Amino acid sequence: MTPEARASIDYSKETPSELVKKIPFPTIINDLIKRCELSINDPNINEKLQALVKDPSYFKGWLAWQTVRNEGARESELPLEKTFSGYVLDSDKYSNPLPRTGFEGYFVGETTSDAIKEIAGLGIKIITSIKNRHPHKPNPLPKILRILFENETTRDGDYRLVSDLAIGFSATLATLRAKILRNQVYNNSAITYQSETKQGVMSILNSFVYQLNNQVLEEGYLLPKMERQNPESLIRPEEMNWLNLEDDNLKTGYLLMSQIGKLGHPLIRTAIRERNTDIGYSFF
Repeated sequence: MTPEARASIDYSKETPSELVKKIPFPTIINDLIKRCELSINDPNINEKLQALVKDPSYFKGWLAWQTVRNEGARESELPLEKTFSGYVLDSDKYSNPLPRTGFEGYFVGETTSDAIKEIAGLGIKIITSIKNRHPHKPNPLPKILRILFENETTRDGDYRLVSDLAIGFSATLATLRAKILRNQVYNNSAITYQSETKQGVMSILNSFVYQLNNQVLEEGYLLPKMERQNPESLIRPEEMNWLNLEDDNLKTGYLLMSQIGKLGHPLIRTAIRERNTDIGYSFF
């Protein structure tokens, strides 16, 4: 499907295979647009934004994450309460189903109970590494939760923290890829799952389009309807709840992992790479 045809789809009645999303961290992306001397009102903004992304694998990775994240997902309120000092866990919502994180494919063949704890543990490692990177600064967790769940970076120090999260995201992906390679000898299910996902993404890659809606930049795309070879081996966190994560550290780690995939957005990766390269600091 061409971008023009995709843009003509009526999104007012969304189906499970059609998604329209506001872009994550719009302040960062708007800054990228200004730095590149573009305008969101440009009639060719879709083509020009896609051209900014030099690595086409960014789009594939983003759509793969969204495919896995939305596969069997159930809408559920997260166990968070916003207070004057930031976000805190809300025990009244612990019986709500767990959200999907988009990382489930790396754990195919394991039990869901083990997988959600491993995923939570990865989130804990990211938080700990940021704390260790800035030992003389206040606990960054309240700010991390605010940035991820409010989807904004408008306060002093927010961009630096997004860069730290991006480092954690990149390191986590490397860990998970190594896990699959290490385990493929006796568990080929995850490799099969990834291959299926890649094939599904390639079938809808040309559906991706950026578009303007009441001066708000959005993206639209189709998601493939996946038919898995080994459905019995899939990880299904949506069938469990927050009480299956026994302590607050695990719950917080899982919350972070449910949102950190935003750092894989093609324009976010491009913006962070370009901006940090300017100051002699790069990753990804």
